Amino acid sequence: MDPGIIYTDLTNDISFDFLPYDTPIRVYFLEAPLGFLENISILSAAGHPVLNINGYHSGIGFVCGDISFYFDYMADAGIGGTLLPLVDDCSNITWNNKTKITIGSMNTDYWTRSSYLTSITREQFMSLKDWSINVYLPISPMYVLFGIVKDSTPESIFNPIKRGSTCYNYAYGIINMLQNHLGVKINYMTKPAYDATLIIPDGELTILNISNVVDKIAIVKFYKDTQDFMVECSALATDIKKQIDKSSYDLATVMKLGYDLMTKVYARWLTLKQNTFIYYTYDAKNIPQYYAFSIKTINITYVSYPLVNAREKFSLSTMLAMKATPDRTKYILLSILGVFMLVLLIYILNRNFVISYR
Repeated sequence: MDPGIIYTDLTNDISFDFLPYDTPIRVYFLEAPLGFLENISILSAAGHPVLNINGYHSGIGFVCGDISFYFDYMADAGIGGTLLPLVDDCSNITWNNKTKITIGSMNTDYWTRSSYLTSITREQFMSLKDWSINVYLPISPMYVLFGIVKDSTPESIFNPIKRGSTCYNYAYGIINMLQNHLGVKINYMTKPAYDATLIIPDGELTILNISNVVDKIAIVKFYKDTQDFMVECSALATDIKKQIDKSSYDLATVMKLGYDLMTKVYARWLTLKQNTFIYYTYDAKNIPQYYAFSIKTINITYVSYPLVNAREKFSLSTMLAMKATPDRTKYILLSILGVFMLVLLIYILNRNFVISYR
């Protein structure tokens, strides 16, 4: 790639003069492990269903001759700020969930999975770049980790009640732009799939207006209770880490203590779950909005994108018949907080564990 562009915001003034006009640009769907460790032999050996999982971050890669780089939609301040807002003593709520699209030179040590999608012209590439900056970013200014769906079937996932806005949503948007707006035929060898992070409500959603005094009290209380919950979980994790250190990382002891941690977190979550769940996401007009509802479950389902392959005949019935990959489909956590605690637990078990988006 052009030495002048190593890692930067796509909205910066980039000329792309380094891309030739007469050479096709190959497009790839990219995935990078988030640090759950693709092969966790110790955790897998214990047979713990919650720990037998992996998470991925996605991007779109471009290769033109010896030039290779990627587009990456991400939370500007990391995932942490997308889960909970800051609530000060005056009940002011501040979210740290702004997004950006970065461009970087290809790093195969980070992007460990790639799936060829198609080849495009320089003009089509510039259309993708312009769409990313002028269309996707303006309607997706905040990173929303979970989509709200009726159930975990593919038809519900791709027609959500309320959409999420993650790296996978952006990648699917790019593919949709290629296929349905630029007329590019998708010619994949392996159908791209993704970890769909889902909230399934139990009943209808109620809109909360932050400007309404009663609604704001409910919103502030929910997030303060959730923050208290996180403090309790952190204290539990700290105590268990001390016990693990004393055990010299004996496998049986580590797994027992890890299970105890998840059990205590789950028990505490059940108490919190009895209250109304509040989530901040986009409404039908892409305007951020608070919603209140009873939560049924949260899960992560590995599901294939509903793509038309140039080598296949495609019909609506074919799309609706597609199922989530069964061996990757799991109810892994019952809350957004459970996801955080899982990351924390694996960190305890492996002190070299790091989550990075670069």
